[in-house]
Amino acid sequence: MGTFKLIALSNPVEGKDEEFNAWYADEHVADILAIPGIRHAERFRLATEKGKYKYLAVYEIEADDVNVPLTELRRRLRSGEIVLSESMQQDDVLLGAYATI
Repeated sequence: MGTFKLIALSNPVEGKDEEFNAWYADEHVADILAIPGIRHAERFRLATEKGKYKYLAVYEIEADDVNVPLTELRRRLRSGEIVLSESMQQDDVLLGAYATI
């Protein structure tokens, strides 16, 4: 069983920080944690004035093959089981999966 981190960098739509953070905390994190293999989530806000992305989410994944939970995540997004908020800039999200070394 391997341990991985899924990193998500994102921004809210201008002026919608409060709505974005409420959706993320109250809905989105639970949706992601419902995927088998995704065990833990942490969120961070940019601490400096400069940076392209204002928010960072780090999800811990435990799986033999990281592609299994990631494929399920994509499936749930495509099917509408996971709905992204209109308060998030959906056209500029950076995702990456990393293996523990």
